[in-house]
Amino acid sequence: MKSSGGSSPGTSRPMITDLFSVAAERHPDKTAVSQKDRVFTYAEIAVKIKGVSATLGSLPLTSSDRVIIALNNEIWFIVAYFGVLKAGLVPVIIRTDMPPVKTAAIISSVEPVGVIGHSRVFHSLPKPLRSIQFAFLDEEVPGPLSDTPDSMSLEEASRWQRPKDSSSAATRPGSDPRTILFTSGTSGLPKGVILSAENLHYSIGIMVDYLKLSSHDRSLISIPYSHCAGLLHMLAHFRCGGSVVTGENPAFPGSFLKAVAEKQVTGLPVVPSVMRLLVSRHKESLAGYCTGLRYVELSSEPCDEKLLKTVGDLLPGVELYNTYGLTEAPRATYHAVHRNETTIQSVGKPNRGISVRILDVDGNHCEPGQTGEVYISGPTVATGYWQSAEVLSGFPETGVKTGDLACRDADGRIFLKGRRDRRIKLGGEWVSPEEIEAVIMTLPEIVEVEIFLDDSAASGSRLCARITTRAEPPGKQEIRQACRTHLEQFKIPTRFIFTHAKESIRDEFHAD
Repeated sequence: MKSSGGSSPGTSRPMITDLFSVAAERHPDKTAVSQKDRVFTYAEIAVKIKGVSATLGSLPLTSSDRVIIALNNEIWFIVAYFGVLKAGLVPVIIRTDMPPVKTAAIISSVEPVGVIGHSRVFHSLPKPLRSIQFAFLDEEVPGPLSDTPDSMSLEEASRWQRPKDSSSAATRPGSDPRTILFTSGTSGLPKGVILSAENLHYSIGIMVDYLKLSSHDRSLISIPYSHCAGLLHMLAHFRCGGSVVTGENPAFPGSFLKAVAEKQVTGLPVVPSVMRLLVSRHKESLAGYCTGLRYVELSSEPCDEKLLKTVGDLLPGVELYNTYGLTEAPRATYHAVHRNETTIQSVGKPNRGISVRILDVDGNHCEPGQTGEVYISGPTVATGYWQSAEVLSGFPETGVKTGDLACRDADGRIFLKGRRDRRIKLGGEWVSPEEIEAVIMTLPEIVEVEIFLDDSAASGSRLCARITTRAEPPGKQEIRQACRTHLEQFKIPTRFIFTHAKESIRDEFHAD
């Protein structure tokens, strides 16, 4: 057996479908999840997962059938995800804050047999949803989903027991299922990235090794589980019998850091913008909250040198990692940051088995110091996009074409240098300026819109819109409503600057 993803030669590893149940057998009474004032042991969660799997196993489904999961970071996501996997089905994970038009487009594309999630995600969708056979929601079933053949709360589904004469889900044909994550594409429209079981295994193996994770670790995961980094951190901790703290919102830094202290968190994977917020609001008291912290991992968006040095100075005994990857090719590099080093802003070198190439416009390898585009290949690279003829460009010859610009130093360390296109990484999520501009341009009297990122705010980056109008600009609420109808919350600008087509700046307002 080959060594892959943190497994030693000759050792076996659980399939993704059995990852949680294996941990439950080894650590039945250990806390697996801490959520607000409740704790759940591995054994308790395993029972809930078995119930969801049994419910799905009683339905006439096949191993290629897909189930949409739209849940926040909470215990029910973990139950739903592993329940779907254990039933031999394919989980399709989507954000919970998408406007109905995008959720409907994904459902139309994926044709899922069922949905599991918050009722608010689905209640505004157009009817009929022809492929839906069941809906497990965490609230009473409203509107369009109320007439689905099997509608119940997720709590009810988790208590369900398979009838004795029902076929077992474990006998359903198919290998270790895939996972599909929807991420913004270059046009801003969601694209389904297909991650195989091997992609997931290899990625979490890298995380376990580089972060030195063990059953003693307890990580507060605020990166959404619908985001590749959040999902992988959750899987990595369960693989080694660790614990996760969930349900905490970094938008409220005081209560967030209080949870870090009270729940004795040892690991904090966050996007740089969240870390910047924590530092700006609680710089003097940060170290006091983090006395039990072993590591901080920064990922999913570029991290500036000032933040890295500040965190290193404030938390001198905490291991600090700067990482790089994308949904299509997660866990590409790791960099263990050391204070006062000249390479502090590097994202490091390629992880084992991963190839990171930096090529110029002619496809030639760049020399040290020369900037080019990043291409990634290796066992973490996704198998493709859902229902798309688009190939992960260049793979396997040169790797996934990322659109990121970077250079190497003489020792092979990689430094990011921006993007080849206009896409922006904000809060760990991709933002397409063209998508936002197109939405605002639908309003009357608007001549031109420019979306840009303002990094001058002390608490972090903010998305801005510079709008040129013919006459009086639309009202504040009108612009916000148009954005809410068509865009996710993180894509809505927080600052608007108005100019007249024939004059200079005439007005400005900030979102509340």
